[in-house]
Amino acid sequence: MYIWHLVAETGYGPVKSYDFEYYDKRFNPGDEESELDIYTPIS
Repeated sequence: MYIWHLVAETGYGPVKSYDFEYYDKRFNPGDEESELDIYTPIS
């Protein structure tokens, strides 16, 4: 994923823990422009 390249440049890295996806009103499964948030712990 693109985000891990950016995180690696800061010296942080992923932590073995739970991550989660957050779907709100911006998400529409039929729309390519749809948005959702992915939260994952880093240290």
